[in-house]
Amino acid sequence: MKQLFKHITLILLIALSACNDRTEYRVDPEFEPYVTLFTAEAALRGYHFNFEQTGLIIEFADLKDNKAGLCHFEKPIRIEIDKSYWKAIGEYPGGNLLREHLIFHEMGHGILDRDHLNQLLPNGDWKSLMCGGERVDGKSWNINYADERRTYYLQELFDKNTAMPDFADPVFSADSSGFENVFFLSFDSESKSDAGWSMTDVISHKISIENKRLRFESKSEAAFFVLVRPAVDVLTDFIFELDMECHSNDINAQSGIVFGSNEAGNESLEYFSVNKRNSVFTGNKNMYSFRVELRPENVSKSGRQKFKVLNNNSKNYMFLNDKYIYNLSYTHNGNGNSFGFLVPPGATIWLDNLRVAIKNSGQSMRVSKSVELNTFEVFEEKVFFREIY
Repeated sequence: MKQLFKHITLILLIALSACNDRTEYRVDPEFEPYVTLFTAEAALRGYHFNFEQTGLIIEFADLKDNKAGLCHFEKPIRIEIDKSYWKAIGEYPGGNLLREHLIFHEMGHGILDRDHLNQLLPNGDWKSLMCGGERVDGKSWNINYADERRTYYLQELFDKNTAMPDFADPVFSADSSGFENVFFLSFDSESKSDAGWSMTDVISHKISIENKRLRFESKSEAAFFVLVRPAVDVLTDFIFELDMECHSNDINAQSGIVFGSNEAGNESLEYFSVNKRNSVFTGNKNMYSFRVELRPENVSKSGRQKFKVLNNNSKNYMFLNDKYIYNLSYTHNGNGNSFGFLVPPGATIWLDNLRVAIKNSGQSMRVSKSVELNTFEVFEEKVFFREIY
């Protein structure tokens, strides 16, 4: 009888121990601010959580297969975050938002019982920050999780029936009238007034005129920006456009336009680019990765693209081959006047009709040729976000 009593007591102790484990709260201090924020955002939408009472585990791990995070449906919910990825994204501007996105995605699984939702908005953005799992047509899981988009993605996280946001409207609605050229290069001849650049053949590149286009041949193993500096402030309303044809052996290499500030202590260069897989990217040189990958139908298969950016009321509207495809809030905090193009490693590109225009001030404008030329900035090819599960 005593032996039986001991067995029953042991079973009860194990059961009690298991019950206690079901409400364990163990969240690494690095994740605490994001759990607190999740709780606050949930409360604004009628969800009330007390994880210290109900239990939650979020811990670092060394995840395999390029995973960023993983949710285990245990009692309590246990979430693993890849330590190397967490550290890497935190070293770049905007890293806090990437970390928030990752924690909220995994808590969306474990706390809100959300599955992956791999649908697109009309403009090509993912419909939900709950996108993930098996790739859809090889498209990355990068989400432009900032400003008005963050507001939408948070609302959709807690309410799957959230209406389509204004930024996803595929119809262009900004004012593009009243712009006049302040800088234009036609590349019709080798004269400075047409070509802008001096024709050079140096270690890193060769510049020439070929069939009334500027031919730029890279000899470098690194991608880089080539910048000009017209008297146009990137904080004003402007139009920047450029015809570009790129020949590269790398199907993933990006070519496109770049604009922003390249001043020491105030560097912030935006890029709008295309690769041979017919993917379009937008990002900032300072960020860990590009913001978003788009798959518009009007990417030219020939490799010759017309890029255009209209900055209007602190928002960038992007056009590819004369079709509006995307918009996002402007990210520059300071003045700058850098405009140029992105050259992949070892690629040859041809340029035509480089134009920078600003809103007509009511005074006659003279198209400027007096700009600083041949400014080169090394560009590190941006990585995809990790796989999201």
